[in-house]
Amino acid sequence: MSDSQSREEIPRVMVDTVDDWEHVKTNYTSAIHQVLEAKLSSTIHTQQDREALLAHLLQWRDRTFEIAKQNLRVNGRNFEDYAEEEEETEPFDEALDRRIWSLSEERIHWDKCLADRRRRTPADVQRLMEDLVKRQQAAEYIPTIEEEPNNVDMSEAIVVSPEQQERTTKTYETLLSSISELNEQIPKLVERADRARKVADEVANLSP
Repeated sequence: MSDSQSREEIPRVMVDTVDDWEHVKTNYTSAIHQVLEAKLSSTIHTQQDREALLAHLLQWRDRTFEIAKQNLRVNGRNFEDYAEEEEETEPFDEALDRRIWSLSEERIHWDKCLADRRRRTPADVQRLMEDLVKRQQAAEYIPTIEEEPNNVDMSEAIVVSPEQQERTTKTYETLLSSISELNEQIPKLVERADRARKVADEVANLSP
């Protein structure tokens, strides 16, 4: 499972700054006071009772927010890893973060494609060369005197059949085409992989 998949499966609550998180806590505290006053307004309680209940509710608030920190991200970083002195860091750009991941995956794809071509193409060329040599040897073969029938005139030239010539020509053309394709595609694949790598590095340097 990739890191990007893990992050999407268990998303955290996102806030830009610690002040935003404190603002949520302040609103939560105000709601506690309002509910407490609404509940106690219809009954008679001493000030001491009110203060005891409020202290208990505020402790409950603190425990709740402490637990919530485990599901919080501040400026693109997990709350537990966030340092107060980094408060002035530029806001986290989620679109930029996704772009970096996309470029990284594209770079890996082209690196793999290039590696596959470099591994597979030489073997294909070698097979074509071997086949071409065999066909040329078969076309140019001249039997010895012992192998020739007695009724064959040695003054006659060896005639290569049109089928043999055609097969040899096609094999040779296929070989030239494969070599030409290899020469064209490998530089392009290298260029694409390098371009993706450079763009990913440049974008990564722009991230907070």
